[in-house]
Amino acid sequence: MLVSFAHQGWNVIGVDINEDNVEKINKGITPIEEPLVQEYLTKNADKISATIDAEYAVKNSSTSFIVVPTPSMDNGKFSTRYVQNALENIAKALKTKEEYHLIVITSTILPGDTARLKKVIEKISGKVLNVDFGLCYNPDFIALGKVVHDFLNPDMVLIGESDRRAGEVLEGIHRVLVDNMPPIYRMSWENAELAKISLNSYCTMKITFANVIGEICESMPGGDAERVLRAIGSDARIGHKYFKPGLGWSGPCVKPETLIQTDQGLKRIDSLKIGDMVYTHEGRYKSITQIYTRSYQGPMIKIISMGYESKPIITTPEHPIWAVKRNGTNEFIPACKIERSDYILMPAIKGNIGYIVMDVTEESYNGQVYNLEIEEDNSYVLEWGTVHNCFPRDNRAFSGVARDYGVTHTLSETNDAINNYHSATRISMYVKNLLIKSDVLKIAVLGLSYKEDTPVIEESVSVKVIKDLVRHGVEVTVYDPLAMDNARKELPEGVIYADSMQSCIKGQSVCFVATPHPVFKTLSSDDIKANMKENPVILDAWNLFSDVDGITIRKIGKNYA
Repeated sequence: MLVSFAHQGWNVIGVDINEDNVEKINKGITPIEEPLVQEYLTKNADKISATIDAEYAVKNSSTSFIVVPTPSMDNGKFSTRYVQNALENIAKALKTKEEYHLIVITSTILPGDTARLKKVIEKISGKVLNVDFGLCYNPDFIALGKVVHDFLNPDMVLIGESDRRAGEVLEGIHRVLVDNMPPIYRMSWENAELAKISLNSYCTMKITFANVIGEICESMPGGDAERVLRAIGSDARIGHKYFKPGLGWSGPCVKPETLIQTDQGLKRIDSLKIGDMVYTHEGRYKSITQIYTRSYQGPMIKIISMGYESKPIITTPEHPIWAVKRNGTNEFIPACKIERSDYILMPAIKGNIGYIVMDVTEESYNGQVYNLEIEEDNSYVLEWGTVHNCFPRDNRAFSGVARDYGVTHTLSETNDAINNYHSATRISMYVKNLLIKSDVLKIAVLGLSYKEDTPVIEESVSVKVIKDLVRHGVEVTVYDPLAMDNARKELPEGVIYADSMQSCIKGQSVCFVATPHPVFKTLSSDDIKANMKENPVILDAWNLFSDVDGITIRKIGKNYA
């Protein structure tokens, strides 16, 4: 946002509590990896300054945009503590400012949050809303890897306004800021807050539906999901965006025989029903609002604690366990991150009880897995140990908002359950079957980040598939133009890191293109033939390559029988 405003002619003051970030920006060095940011920072250095002094920034500007994290809380909703901290600093500066000041919250928040935060500003500043200051909710619709482009070329601009004056000021800013001519929708705070979270949740539903079509086509004679979805997406009611077969995101689960503590005693998770009451990490009984099941083939993490050797926790690697790291605080930690000497927590009448972890191992599993959505507390206690619901951020938040307004039957939970299967589990099986048919136990993987043009690997299907392949004895060589350093911290020993696309595919029979980085499109058929073995196979998850003689292209969602 900072460099985008400067690029369009504004003088901009950036505020950050991180002094290292402030110093880098003032030296003309970007603190983040993102296309165009360094270029725009260099070109517009005379218009950009950074400081840790929020009061100085407020008094020397007319509008303040708040762009801070809103992390998910245990109940699935978003924490606004960082937004509130920023607003408190702005409010202190407003105490002695005479001119009207517009405050814009850009961070993703939920219905009712802006109205609540408004009271914080008025209390601290002593100023009156819509007289001394305006307050708008103005979320971005941007994606990592295209932040600058998306910010300057939005499909629409959404403004939740405190009054007409605030909305007109902010609309005027956007009319000058953007490179295109998007529609601008102005409405109340609450409607804008709901619109943002609803849109995010709906996009994930389109992705999941496309993957269902993809799996059908893989088994259907002559099936080709790309053709089917292209036709469907041409209908104006649907559209093409987020509507093609590919890789999804993953989710946590436990085995069907897992025992859960309910108000009727211990029961298998596969015997529970919506409305049953289960014990939570808050030390109380809450009802089950949704039950999810899916097919799963892959590793399970087995955690054994002192005194409960015969009652281990067994769950998928990403399922959060309520625990304490050494010298840490209570938190939900992914099972794959639990180590010996950590403490597994259980709720008790007087505080929580921690039991030291004695052993953590992996075991293979092929079958159904289950998860629960629990009212309010979003956790449930096993026979031994406590786990979190842990559904994707925006869908969990949307479901929470719906429940706040008495709506209990939404598509979000079903969407998550279906997608959990269509992410790492199905793709990993697809890759392993491809290796079996090719009679090899080695593979090149191009792409480690969860999407193109970003170093972020959180929720990366590629990373999950690689972990599963390594567990099954496959030699994996990887390359990513941005995410190699982050991947080294996450991937298991034995993974080979190449320094280029060409060296990654050198001597390979099979290559999995897992992320649509633009640089991968430059990999020519001559490169492939010169570096890979004869008659190589390319698993193209993103439709980057076309059929060429001597190269076999395999695309997700297509039947090749």
